[in-house]
Amino acid sequence: MQLEEITVRALTDDEIKALTPEDVIYVPDPDFKHDPFKHDSDPNPLILILVEARRAERGEYYLKQGSLQVQNIYGVEYWVPATQVFTADPDGQAMPKFSTAGTNLSLALYIPGMSEEEAKTAVFDALRAKFGAGVVQVWNARTRPVKDLRYDVYEEKMVYQPGPSKKDPGTYVATRVRTVANGVLGGQVQYLRGQNAGTRLVTEIHIPAESVTETI
Repeated sequence: MQLEEITVRALTDDEIKALTPEDVIYVPDPDFKHDPFKHDSDPNPLILILVEARRAERGEYYLKQGSLQVQNIYGVEYWVPATQVFTADPDGQAMPKFSTAGTNLSLALYIPGMSEEEAKTAVFDALRAKFGAGVVQVWNARTRPVKDLRYDVYEEKMVYQPGPSKKDPGTYVATRVRTVANGVLGGQVQYLRGQNAGTRLVTEIHIPAESVTETI
């Protein structure tokens, strides 16, 4: 276990309410709040070990409950007391913070023109050349071929269109808000996301436009 020291100060209520998901904060680690080197009979066994975090994307600060929903850099989302939300401050209090041992890359790579075994071998060879043999650990290496079929992806929302009379109250019609992608392979569709609330993604098989330019 590697710890480092960081100087921080607690945020005020107004500062917490003004936080955005891009602001870096420091909060107690959810799984490690006790010093393992202290004896169980120690009257003060609790120690806060901080981790870097951000306000959760959908997090809201509830002043009455006095807590904030955060997501730390290790991908864990949880609630912390408002009194334990800190920001870096060179004039603040020194507190322990977890060091990062490395990075776990969860990638969806598309390598054209290669079989599964050829692609995996090529990637591993490149990693060995960059980092050296026996350094990078492979925690997961699932592969699958990609069908040569392309799709267009759109973002749609249901828009209410009133009817012409009281007897015809109207109906909801699917309306395209924007084009998300054109001509993408099917394996990529699952990683696309919409940008507008209340919309959904729809896919259609991509049909290339025929050229109308005269040829000789």
